[in-house]
Amino acid sequence: MPPNQSPNVMKTLPVVALALYCMAQTGVCQNLGSTFFESNPYGSSRNLGSSLTLFSGAMTVTARYRIDPTATGNVNASGLTGTIYLDANSSPYIGGLGVQDAGGGSSQGISGGGPNQDEELIFNYNAQPARLDTVQVMINSFDASAAPVLFLETNLGDFVFNTAQIKAAGSPSGASGDAAESWTINFSSLAGTVGSPAAELRSFAIRETGAHTFVKGVTGGILIPEPGTLLLSAAALPLLLLHRRKSGD
Repeated sequence: MPPNQSPNVMKTLPVVALALYCMAQTGVCQNLGSTFFESNPYGSSRNLGSSLTLFSGAMTVTARYRIDPTATGNVNASGLTGTIYLDANSSPYIGGLGVQDAGGGSSQGISGGGPNQDEELIFNYNAQPARLDTVQVMINSFDASAAPVLFLETNLGDFVFNTAQIKAAGSPSGASGDAAESWTINFSSLAGTVGSPAAELRSFAIRETGAHTFVKGVTGGILIPEPGTLLLSAAALPLLLLHRRKSGD
């Protein structure tokens, strides 16, 4: 050990460095995983109210209805705050989350027709955004009459994708039967338009402008750390290097 170097400091240094590094990496490495809107774990089919919290508070889902049908590509089109309906069908290719009016009435899907057209579900990341290319969404009842529109809010700007672009970014989720109407949308396929696969996704919304669709499942993605965690990482690594140098002396 070098002269005047306290042994207690040398013992404490790697502990502090590792703690800082792990704190910093929590945001980088936190993968939210996936959730599917069916009976397990969400219970029976029912109205879930005006909001739904997912992934231990990392994401909140809300709904709107009677969105101006003449403004299909406008994320800020006028509309009313709705409620979320759960069609908890056990089949992976049927049901999911839909929209109802403020009183819990009307149809059960995300509707692009009828008195409450158009309707949408909004998925908002609360504390930290997610990396764009790690997010996926499964849409059910995506048949020839469906016309969903996808809105993305990112650090690189806001983007709108029409039905054809959504289909091009995904693939059928199964091999036969109802699966032909179920599509898994890979947000990584949208990176070319957004500008980077590592773009920070702050929220996304799915609006139906034609028929009735459902959101069956969401892969929340990998969260991007807040600036503070990056500073912790920058502070931790020099401490680790210093410890290695001192240990080698």
